[in-house]
Amino acid sequence: MCEEKTFRSSFWLLWGRLSFNTAIAIFICTTISQLANGLPIFNADHLLLTLTIILGTSLLAVPFVLSHIYYFPIVVTSKCIVGFTYVYPNRKVTLTWSEISELQDRSRVGIPCYRLYSESRNLAILIPKTLKHRKEMEEIFIKHNLKNKGSQPTVVAAKPTKVYKALVSEPVREGGYIVISTEQDRVSKKN
Repeated sequence: MCEEKTFRSSFWLLWGRLSFNTAIAIFICTTISQLANGLPIFNADHLLLTLTIILGTSLLAVPFVLSHIYYFPIVVTSKCIVGFTYVYPNRKVTLTWSEISELQDRSRVGIPCYRLYSESRNLAILIPKTLKHRKEMEEIFIKHNLKNKGSQPTVVAAKPTKVYKALVSEPVREGGYIVISTEQDRVSKKN
């Protein structure tokens, strides 16, 4: 039987990331509402309202973070990886290491993730980067020759589709500027 390792997200990393993203959104929204109502911003009432909403949503995020940690683990064996799709309908998916064609950086609800994609099955697993043992997971990716395509710039060679020969005839003076046309001669187009 294959050795199996389970990876779970770190509570503090996941909760901190969600709380920070929520705090920024709440701060922006309360500031806009203060300005829209003609009220001064950054006063005691505005800051107290913002702080209360941020603390409330951060506390409400705790059960969601705990449920994510325990209900959505990533299981790794020497032959495959088991994870979740995180798209509707969310499914538990097993991908063998040989069928994974891409490793990319993605973001899901503001949480940075790895995306493992199988082109043959048209399925992707999202793995949050908030794992407790993230370095160990990255070593497993390297061991199975998965390179992050998000970190490598893609270079596309540009090929000209048509070569234009500049036809220099008499320059045309328009509004103080000299205009030189690069169009082909009309006589040569007809031939």
